[in-house]
Parts: sequence; structure tokens; C-alpha cells
Amino acid sequence: MYQLLINEKYIASNTTFSIFNGIFDEPKFKQPVVWTKKQSQLIYFVHSAFKADNPLDVGVKCLYCFRLQNEKVPNRQNMVCNYHLLVKNGLLNTYDTELKHIANEYNKVGKRDTNTSKIMEKNNNNSNLSP
Repeated sequence: MYQLLINEKYIASNTTFSIFNGIFDEPKFKQPVVWTKKQSQLIYFVHSAFKADNPLDVGVKCLYCFRLQNEKVPNRQNMVCNYHLLVKNGLLNTYDTELKHIANEYNKVGKRDTNTSKIMEKNNNNSNLSP
């Protein structure tokens, strides 16, 4: 998943595997991954890849594990609205087929614990960001 996201320029090219792995392994979480595409693609990806593992943490994972370019925190309301539009218009399987493929490959290989509660705690202790 990591290499595909780098190759397709969904995440910043300077993202190390260690940083990326932190979104899966809470004790190793160091900093959010920089997402280089649109917020709608971020929520689409996170929902497609992680919803089965953690259905209640999809939005939280976007807010705490990812940043947009220029260190911007994703806008939860914007992402939710965009995701609902995809659902309403029946575009979940066709919106971004490359992202869908990457998420499907992750789900085939095996899932890890992607709960973000400890990541949230660490982030809240180190910054003044609010979800």
C-alpha cells in the first residue's frame, strides 16, 4: 500500500515507511502522513481501506493520521459531504479506481488494528488541533 500511494502521488514523496506505518501501529505513530490529492479522495481511500477494521474511526483517522499539503488539517464536514455525494450518485466503485484498487489490495492481504484512539491522545498532547 505504501509504495503504491507514493508511486501514484497520493502521499508526499518524502513520506518514510516509518511515518506511514505509524497510522497502523499506534506506539510507532510519529506524525501524520501528508496527503497530496483532494480531501474527497482521502475520505474515499480511508473509508475503502479501513472502514471494515474500524467503522467508527474513519473520519477520526483522516483528521489525526493525515494532513493536506501545507500542514492543513482535513475538513471533516467537507469530507463527509463529499463522501455522501459519492454514495448518493452511485460512484463508490468508479470515483477513483486506482485508490479503490490500492484499498482492495490492502483488504486482501490482511488487516491490522487501525484504531486511532492512542494516536488521538498523542496528537492532542502535542498540539492544539481540534477535530
